[in-house]
Amino acid sequence: MTLDPTVVAVIMGMAALTYLERIGGVWVAGRVAQPERVERWLRPVPGAILSSIVVPAAIAADWRGLVAVAVVFCVMSRSGNVLLAAALGTAVIAALRW
Repeated sequence: MTLDPTVVAVIMGMAALTYLERIGGVWVAGRVAQPERVERWLRPVPGAILSSIVVPAAIAADWRGLVAVAVVFCVMSRSGNVLLAAALGTAVIAALRW
């Protein structure tokens, strides 16, 4: 199987444009003043997106995934440290799978 250089160029061009579009949005959003109401509305969005990705995967991982999600929830509700919660959740599911 050979790769057509035109196809590779089109894929690379689309990837570059997608990246620039996302970075451009972040750049513009960082330089435009947003009302407090908009900031309050956007504050929970990253957690909601992460939850929509993690929870179905945890449910599919049977009881071990649910235990890891419970650990992450407890750590986040107590400390608010995302890195610590992610590390402990990963360690818990790895230990339970082992």
